[in-house]
Amino acid sequence: MGLMGMLAKGKSRRDEMSPSSSSPLSSSGASKKDYEMIISEAISGSVDIDWALAKHLIDAVKPEARPPSSTVKDMVKALKGFLTSTNSNIAIKTILIMDLIFFMADVSFAQYLGESKNMKLLVDIATKSLEPLQRNLMTQVLVDWAHKYAARPDVCAPFHMALSTLRGKHLSVPPPSSVREPGQMPPMRPPGGLRGQEGFATPM
Repeated sequence: MGLMGMLAKGKSRRDEMSPSSSSPLSSSGASKKDYEMIISEAISGSVDIDWALAKHLIDAVKPEARPPSSTVKDMVKALKGFLTSTNSNIAIKTILIMDLIFFMADVSFAQYLGESKNMKLLVDIATKSLEPLQRNLMTQVLVDWAHKYAARPDVCAPFHMALSTLRGKHLSVPPPSSVREPGQMPPMRPPGGLRGQEGFATPM
């Protein structure tokens, strides 16, 4: 089942509650702390992400919600706090949640994420993380994010600049994935994969 189906049918610790009464994100007064609480609970499992909980984040910034700039900024700030975790499992799960939000959110989410202070962090993760899986995943999502807004140069330009930085550091950058769903890990490259082959980026 794809992630869209998981979001529609998946079970979570909050399934017995109605979203309108249980989620702190259901009101316009949600704060960075509220987003941090949802993210923390969504990634607290030993393996799987609780996508039903993550859906609360998506609902707060989806286009039809017409999210105010404060909502987008507070959510990105909350996500960044988990991206920088020294626990690579937490950081990787956060990238996956951010990836799914990116593809389902209002364009304002991508625009704010594209600001220089945020892009610097994403580039640092893709180039300096001690965990190869984390570096490679960050690279792939940057590629796919740029591709999503290919028809909007004003939105995708910061992501292309980030990818140019990776290439300038002699990293191989894969093409947009044709098989990866938002929120999923990319397919692993076979040993000896060629530069440009779909999959994770590796040093040239």
